[in-house]
Amino acid sequence: MNNKGHENLIPANERSEDEVRELGKNGGIKSGEARRAKRKLKEELQALMELAQNGQTNQERLCFAIFEKALKGDVQAFNAIRDTMGEKPVAVVEQTNIEKQDSTLDFDLAKEAPELSKQVDEIFNKWFDENY
Repeated sequence: MNNKGHENLIPANERSEDEVRELGKNGGIKSGEARRAKRKLKEELQALMELAQNGQTNQERLCFAIFEKALKGDVQAFNAIRDTMGEKPVAVVEQTNIEKQDSTLDFDLAKEAPELSKQVDEIFNKWFDENY
């Protein structure tokens, strides 16, 4: 990733109060413009969805089209339907307890894979020695 271009950045704590206030004001104005544009787009899309042709609203037609794609095996269409219905799966992250004992970490994983634990300790100790 290219990290160039940050040399000319000045932190807020190194700017005058007037400069910080002016930048904040400009940011607030732009934020308001963006919110209004998003709201207008949402309102226009809602109006289009409510238009009817042949006894069906565009929203009903879109739902049917997505449903047909899902029936034909389109996984993205299936995911869109599932997510819209509120059935989106939640990623569950299991938290393990970590205790510090004599500058080594004792994981449950260490009991199952002692070699991996040794490698982690070696990598950490090497990094710690190089940086501190």
